[in-house]
Parts: sequence; C-alpha cells; structure tokens
Amino acid sequence: MLDGLRQEGCLKVRFPRTERAAWSGAVTLNTAGGVAGGDVLDSAIAAGPGTQATVASQAAERFYRTLPGATAVVATRLHVAPGAALEWLPQESILFDNCALGRRLVVDMAEDAWFLGVEALVFGRTAMGEAVRAAQVRDLIQVRRGGRL
Repeated sequence: MLDGLRQEGCLKVRFPRTERAAWSGAVTLNTAGGVAGGDVLDSAIAAGPGTQATVASQAAERFYRTLPGATAVVATRLHVAPGAALEWLPQESILFDNCALGRRLVVDMAEDAWFLGVEALVFGRTAMGEAVRAAQVRDLIQVRRGGRL
C-alpha cells in the first residue's frame, strides 16, 4: 500500500504491477534521459512495518561530461521499518568521460529489517568505442541497522 508520493522535476516513479502481490514493486525513471553537472536527483523511500518491496530503475543512468565546477548530485535515503524487507536494485550508472558525480546512498533499517542493495558503476561503454580518461566521482554508501553503522 502506498501511503504517500511526491514527485517533481525529471525523476518519476511508476508501479508496473496491478495485481495484489506479497511484494510491492516500483520503478524509477529519469525523464531527462541522463544527468549532467549541476543536476540534483534526491530520493527518499520508506518501507513501512511489515512491507515487502522492490525498487528498481527503468534503465541505466548516464552521467555526462560536465563543465568545470559543476557536479551532478544523486542522494538516496532508504528507511526500512521493523519487520520490513526492501530491495534496492537500480540498473548501473554509466560514467562518461569528464563527468563529475557525487552520489550518496543512506540506508536506515530497523534491527529486524531485511535489505538487499546494488549500486554499480560502469566506466564508459567500450563496445561503443568510448573510454573514460578523466572523471570526478565521490560515492558514499552508509547502512545503519538499529541505529548502528
């Protein structure tokens, strides 16, 4: 059950399942088609008590070349309540040459909660003849269970 939803800008969420299943599913998508320096994608997701949910992304996120001093920011906060289970399964982030990315994932889970998460980085698309010679990446993942890191 969805208790609340607020969206703005290019970051959207869709719910592809219409049947009532034990696990809820949500798919995020960036309608801008990629992220450039200066863009900010900020998400907060909470799985309430006893919830079982999977949150995935529609496609790989692309981080494009940026101007000096402009950093793309992706901040995600996940809260997993007592007795809840949450899967965070976005597709990979593809870094392009001369991109600048600051990414932060913070997971706050109850002592008896369950969490599975993936955050993959891909350095260019070699099959397309692309190479990443320079990039600025700051990637931080914090997971707390019962308030402890």
